[in-house]
Amino acid sequence: EKAGLVDVPVVITGDFNCKEGSDPYKTLVSGGLADTKYAADESMDIGTFHNFGLNNVYDGRSPIDFIFVSADKADVTSYRVLDEKVDGKYASDHYAVVSEIRLCYEELAEQLKVMSYNLRCKDPLKRVADLTEVIADVNPDIIGVQEATEEWMQILELTYDGVYGIIGTGRDEDGAGENSAILYRLDRFKVIDSGTFWLSETPDVVSKSWDSACNRICTWAVFERISDGKQFVHLNTHLDHMSSTARVNQASLVVEKAQSFDLPVVITGDMNTHPGSSTYFVYAAAFDDTREIAPITDRTPTYTDYQEPTDDMPILDYCFVKGFAAQSFSVYQSFASDHFAIWTVLEFDE
Repeated sequence: EKAGLVDVPVVITGDFNCKEGSDPYKTLVSGGLADTKYAADESMDIGTFHNFGLNNVYDGRSPIDFIFVSADKADVTSYRVLDEKVDGKYASDHYAVVSEIRLCYEELAEQLKVMSYNLRCKDPLKRVADLTEVIADVNPDIIGVQEATEEWMQILELTYDGVYGIIGTGRDEDGAGENSAILYRLDRFKVIDSGTFWLSETPDVVSKSWDSACNRICTWAVFERISDGKQFVHLNTHLDHMSSTARVNQASLVVEKAQSFDLPVVITGDMNTHPGSSTYFVYAAAFDDTREIAPITDRTPTYTDYQEPTDDMPILDYCFVKGFAAQSFSVYQSFASDHFAIWTVLEFDE
C-alpha cells in the first residue's frame, strides 16, 4: 500500500519469511511489483535460508529473501544469490541476494497506464473513499469505468475536477442511467473526437437487442498525447450479464467500431464473460489481451463479490489493445467494489 502511494520507481527488500507463491508473495506481485529473480535477464535458482547447513525449515529452492521492484518502472538485468563461504564459513544463516536494476525514469513519460474499473452501481457514498484510494494508488492516465450511475458521475466530477476530464453519457433516455465513462488526465491528453453508441441493432438511438437484459453502450474517444502528438482511440464498455447471444453481438459492434479507426486501439470493459468464451474470441481474434501478452501479468479473478479470491471465481474484466506493447498487467485487490480494478502499462509500438 505504501509503495503504491508514490509515482516513482520503488525497490522493496527484505526477509519475508515466506516462499514464492505464498499469500504474502502474491500480495506483493498483484500490487504491481516484480520479483527480480524472475524479471532478470540473468538469474540464479537457489534458496536463501540455509541455517548454516543444518535442517532447513524452508525445504526446496524457493528463497525467503526477496528484492521487489516496480514492474513498470525498472529494468532488471541480473539476480544473484551470494552463496559462497568466506574463509570456509557462512557469514550468516541467510545468503545475500543482489540485483542489478536500471530505473526507467526516461521511459515513464512514454508509458500509458490504463485502468478498467467496475464501480458497482449501489451505495457509492459508502465506498467512495476506498474506491478513490485505489485510483490514487495506481494513478492511471486513462480510466474506463462501468456502472457509473448519475450519482457516481457527480462524485467523479467533483473529486477529479481539474485532474481528469470525463467523457460519457447514460445508457437510458435523456442521458439517464449507467455510464461507461472514460476519465483522462487533463495534463497529458486532449480529446480529438468522442461519442457513445448503443450495443444494439440500432446503435445510434437508445435501444437494446438480442434479448439483452438492459440497454448497453460503448463510449469512445480519440486522444492526442500532448507531449508528442501521438494519437490513439479508447473504447470502454459493459456487456450484458444475461444473454450470451447479446454479448457476442455486442462485442462484434465494439470491434467493428474499433477497426473503423486507423489508430492504435485500447478497449476496456467488464465483458461479463470468461477467457475462452465465444465473446472473448470476438475480441481476441482482432486484438491482443494485455493479460496474455504482458511479460509481467496477474491472473487473479476480477469478480469476487466482496470475498477473498479463489481459483473458481471468474475473470470478467479486460483490456485489449492493438498498436501497443503491454509492459505489465495487474489486478488491484480491494473490496471498494465487487470487482477488482485491472490496470496495464502500455507503450506505443515502434
